Amino acid sequence: MNDMNDMNDMNDMNDIHFPEKVTLKNHFNERKLHLTRADCISSVPTVRARVTSICNQSTVYRNLFQARLKGARYTLSDADEFLAWATAGWKLRTHFVFFIVDDQFGIVGAIDIKSAELDDAEIGYWADSNHPGNITNAVLAMIDSAIETGFIRFTAFVRHDNDNSSRVLERAGFNLSNKEGEREGYFCWERCIT
Repeated sequence: MNDMNDMNDMNDMNDIHFPEKVTLKNHFNERKLHLTRADCISSVPTVRARVTSICNQSTVYRNLFQARLKGARYTLSDADEFLAWATAGWKLRTHFVFFIVDDQFGIVGAIDIKSAELDDAEIGYWADSNHPGNITNAVLAMIDSAIETGFIRFTAFVRHDNDNSSRVLERAGFNLSNKEGEREGYFCWERCIT
């Protein structure tokens, strides 16, 4: 019986198909952007450098990496690990990372679905603070694509002091959840598709 359940789970994962690229616009200046699957972007030095640079920006670093890296800088090696993890997720169908790409500036952010659980998919994101206005529309574009492939419920955990991220989720149709205490120091936001 377990073998049959495992086979059904594998079939469900194989049914998850996202487009390689989705077009969206910057909220402020209407500049065209692309939500591009991580497995469709090669890990060239400029990509590694861009990821490293953004992840060392004060807001991104404080919210995502300061505690994890114990105050050490985010390095090119960290970017390499992230890029390998991002690409592997697509191959294994376990998690789904997209880059937000501006034709002029290159990568300006990343957004992901952290699992293949269609009824409880956690999302996360980071963005270049020098290019604001991208994240809300990127979240909406990713959610729309995810709905088409069968995802029905999304959650996001946001540090209590990260008001900007909370506003992004609110604009993207998320509501505060009663699961707030699940991660100490974080609000839980959720969006259910009915």
